[in-house]
Amino acid sequence: MSLAQRKGGISMSGQPFNAGEGEGLMPRNLRLTGVNDEDLDIVVQEKIKVLNEAKQRAVEEEDFDKAKHLKDAVDKLKMAGG
Repeated sequence: MSLAQRKGGISMSGQPFNAGEGEGLMPRNLRLTGVNDEDLDIVVQEKIKVLNEAKQRAVEEEDFDKAKHLKDAVDKLKMAGG
């Protein structure tokens, strides 16, 4: 049994993976490829725009924790609105 299996390293498909190899992991930029912003409600689009602008400011200020939080908020809005 591998260390990843002993520690509970499971891919999204439920298969064990080696943590060092990154098998089963999905890059953040590929998580919401099916959501088209134009298909979202205009109010949701505006909220996403405001959050993305705030995220950009956070990146420029090198506040990466805040930027991540804002990106997660955008992702959740897209999932809920899509």
